[in-house]
Amino acid sequence: MKKPSILIVEDEALIAANLFQILSSLGYTVQKQVETGEDAILAVKTQKPDLVLMDIELIGAMNGIEVAEKIRSIADIPIVYLTAYTDDLRLKQAQLTEPYGYIVKPANNRELHATIGMALYKHALDLQLRASEERYRAIYEKSPIAIELYDITGALVHVNPACLKLFGIGDIQAIHNISLFADPNINNEDEEKLLKGETVHYEGPFDFEKGKILSLYPTSREGTIWLDVLITPLGESVDSITGFLVQIQDITGRRQAEESLSQANKKLSLLSGITRHDINNKLTVMKGCLTLLKNEQPSLVINEYFLKVITAAQRISAIILFTKQYEEIGVKAPTWQDCRKLVDTAAKQVQIGQVMVKNDFPAGAEVFADPLIVRVCYNLIDNAVRYGGKITTILFTVENRDGYEVIVCEDDGDGIVEDEKEIIFERGFGKNTGLGLFLIREILAITGMTIQETGEPGKGARFEITVPNGNWRFKSL
Repeated sequence: MKKPSILIVEDEALIAANLFQILSSLGYTVQKQVETGEDAILAVKTQKPDLVLMDIELIGAMNGIEVAEKIRSIADIPIVYLTAYTDDLRLKQAQLTEPYGYIVKPANNRELHATIGMALYKHALDLQLRASEERYRAIYEKSPIAIELYDITGALVHVNPACLKLFGIGDIQAIHNISLFADPNINNEDEEKLLKGETVHYEGPFDFEKGKILSLYPTSREGTIWLDVLITPLGESVDSITGFLVQIQDITGRRQAEESLSQANKKLSLLSGITRHDINNKLTVMKGCLTLLKNEQPSLVINEYFLKVITAAQRISAIILFTKQYEEIGVKAPTWQDCRKLVDTAAKQVQIGQVMVKNDFPAGAEVFADPLIVRVCYNLIDNAVRYGGKITTILFTVENRDGYEVIVCEDDGDGIVEDEKEIIFERGFGKNTGLGLFLIREILAITGMTIQETGEPGKGARFEITVPNGNWRFKSL
């Protein structure tokens, strides 16, 4: 490791020689001593020491304080003053040059070593801090995200260039009177949250024309844009909040794309709805005619063909119904769903006969899922009743496994053979439409849930739905 180098600026030869001896014995590299300010400045330029030990009273045109000021303008080097004077006036003059230490002659080994060591350490920290500040300054200045800084009272402190560009502002002084808490999007509840150290996020339109009418500030922008705004309190705790960081992004393009996509989906839904309606009408006519023909031709062979055609027509109807259900997946945003209500609602919609549906979900349990999650419960109950054979009971419950909540639907029916435990979720597999379990997996996947069948053949089916962290909660009653 390189030894720190020290430049001694001292016009008294004996003192300089003593300092040289002490510093050398302490392990420092000591450069040739200089006596005048001019020589000190030259030595800093050519020898680039790590620290300057500066006598305040020097021979020549400049004293040590003046020399230190000039050195500060050409190099980032810590300076420690060395002097026999301790008057207040001299100390105040020296402080203006921001020295890293002040040693009163005669200096002893311990004081010299401690002061210089601390000065080098503090200077290294200052360099790291300045480098960090420069990095964050570069991020702040060059960020494409508009950034606003406010003090604890909500008064604007500063904005970055991206913010000026976003709002069409030419001079930052034009917005010096802007207040965070005067923003109509920040209500009293939001202000309380911010002052408690909580973040606030919102999206909304920003009308430049309205801003001009209200004379908020001069702007070159026109029309309306959509903004995504995130407000973060600055401070390690509620008691130490010093201000607020506001990050703003223009999401107008995204909103326009979402609106265009929504319009396209509406048109596609309308088209597919009309198509399904027309096909179903034709199928109804066809099935009616087939039934009439069957009654007119009481031949066993012909009746067999009629049955096949009618079955095919019914399957076509089922597939058309599936396209309607599948079209609705992901259309509406996921929401928190009450698990007990989901099972109770689904059980009422299925003809369960003598089968008992046992709902063991705890009160207040909610899962974050697509609104069609009720269809998952319906299909699980319907499948169990249709194909469970000896089934008498269907149980819904939840288990915690390795930190994840697992929703369980199990019955005491015939179960599912080992070879079919995975392929039952594939489209087209099954005894009816082959779409029920496929639909279940697609609905669950919207919010990252997965499903598998883990039951023992002959003892009943068991479907396990794993819920991602954060998608399960208990709502206080």
